[in-house]
Amino acid sequence: MQSIAVFGGSYYSENAPEFQLAEKIGAFLAKNGFVLINGGNGGLMLASAKGARGVKTSQVIGYVPEHEKQFSPNEFCTSMVKCPDRFERLIMMIHRSDGFIILPGGIGTLSEFFTTWDAARTKTIGAKPIILIGEIWKNLSLIISLLGGYLIKDDWKFLTVINSNDPEIVLKKLKTALLGC
Repeated sequence: MQSIAVFGGSYYSENAPEFQLAEKIGAFLAKNGFVLINGGNGGLMLASAKGARGVKTSQVIGYVPEHEKQFSPNEFCTSMVKCPDRFERLIMMIHRSDGFIILPGGIGTLSEFFTTWDAARTKTIGAKPIILIGEIWKNLSLIISLLGGYLIKDDWKFLTVINSNDPEIVLKKLKTALLGC
């Protein structure tokens, strides 16, 4: 069974549209036979896990840093993998996933995205899809260029940007993007 890591902010509440979208994405992954991997925390991690757990046969693996007192694993994970710290957690998730979904978030999500993208770009991991979901990603190339970054055409081949927050559009495009997984 293939696994998809979902990265996203831990601070979104249940009434946020991003939370509701993440929940639908989790259900979509479970219905299509994917194991969901995430950081096991709250916010969009909890939302995607909750959505997946609505499917009886789902598997949700939470990767949790074992020494962070502010970290409380969510109840929707079917199993937990304890990691020494957040960095090791990210490395384990990257190596154990067959694809990645990047939702809105903060510095942690950005770190997860750029580390994953760089691992794919430098062939540290195989060619695995990285799917950015949400309107916030539409200016990614502009932001990188403003920071002085230079990207070649091949750097983009791993990325799919779904520039929408509409669940129907996102799930339709997600199905197409994951077909090769």
